[in-house]
Amino acid sequence: MANEISLGTWTGIASCAVSCGCWFASAIQSTQARQIQSAQPIDNLSDLKELLHLLPLFVAVTGTAWTSRPIKCELADEKAVLVDYKELKHVRSRNDQVNWTPHLEQVCHLLRSTPWSLRNSSGFMLPVIDAEKADDLYLPLAGQVYIDADTGESSSSTTSRIALRTMDALQGFKVMGTQKVEKALPVGTALTAIGEVVSTQPGSSKGTLRLQKPRNGKPFVISNKSLDDIVHSYQQNAAGCKAAAIFFGSIGLAIFGTKIAQYGYIRWKEWRIRRRREEADQRRLAEREARAAAGIADGNGDGSQAAGSGGGLEDGVGTCVICLERDSDTVFQACGHMYLVDLRLQLPLYVAVKGKAQLQNTAKLAKIASPSEEAVLLQTEATQHVRRRYWRLWTFGVEKSQYNTIATDWRLDDDSGFGLPVIDAQ
Repeated sequence: MANEISLGTWTGIASCAVSCGCWFASAIQSTQARQIQSAQPIDNLSDLKELLHLLPLFVAVTGTAWTSRPIKCELADEKAVLVDYKELKHVRSRNDQVNWTPHLEQVCHLLRSTPWSLRNSSGFMLPVIDAEKADDLYLPLAGQVYIDADTGESSSSTTSRIALRTMDALQGFKVMGTQKVEKALPVGTALTAIGEVVSTQPGSSKGTLRLQKPRNGKPFVISNKSLDDIVHSYQQNAAGCKAAAIFFGSIGLAIFGTKIAQYGYIRWKEWRIRRRREEADQRRLAEREARAAAGIADGNGDGSQAAGSGGGLEDGVGTCVICLERDSDTVFQACGHMYLVDLRLQLPLYVAVKGKAQLQNTAKLAKIASPSEEAVLLQTEATQHVRRRYWRLWTFGVEKSQYNTIATDWRLDDDSGFGLPVIDAQ
């Protein structure tokens, strides 16, 4: 029971923590959406010359990416102003004697950029500084290639590659292949940039305007969407995070509410039992006083009188000392007191019992792996190890092929030798 309560408590704490994180993310997305809406829209880049006295200014400008020194993509026949190149290695490692787990390892990551600007139709250009630091950067996939370790080009001979792969397999490590991924921002892409416009010479009209990441924490966005679509996407993200926060928060509150209700119910039951026990003690004390006043001593008389001293049914005070609810109807043979309820009259009854597992029929024994041990219940499971091929990777798994349960007649024995047969334990 303690483990169940602890698990439920940790589940509630985790749900509330996830709810707080989602709510915080929703607040950030909502704030950024309002900040983007407050940006000054600039339809024509040449209009920035008229706003020199307002610099620095948080604006939203549109134009096409242009540079005089473009970068040549390696995996595509394109020229770009910003290239993000990654090289990933597909490997499999053996975590035990049978299973192989596939995963990725990053071998190389290069981010190449060149000075570039946003240009409008009239030829006015606005340089963009540190575009790779943007909070939302548009980088479409330029090219992707997978080179298998067996069929890939290599300067080493076939024998050397086979020997290397064999050594890797013996060490529990296999290289399946290499994947190259390249993302780029092509020249001529229509963009919407949201950032801070500053001048290289503040207060002078001779300075050069440039777009950079805002210094006051506002979002820096370079996207191929329009300004309205960008604001709508941020608002959608905020609404999704808020819905997730409400969902996980409701789960956490429900768990904690259930725990509090259970705690209160248990304490209420304990209080009720204590109160009824006190009332039963007061009734017995009043009965003894009445009997003493009538000249009847405790413990005198035959068995029926002794039973009546414990609170017989005819006296109206014969309450079971265990449940404190039903009238007592069972007599202890040693002393003759009537204090308990015969549970056989209340069957079927949902109970919790404790004892030692013992065989009822010694002829039916369930043998397990060790010949010196015997069991009353035996479950056997036969499994088979399989190997599947997913695309170019081989994965190992375990499948259950056969499940069998062997049971015999057994019972629960207590220290006094009383046995309670157990039916359908499996």
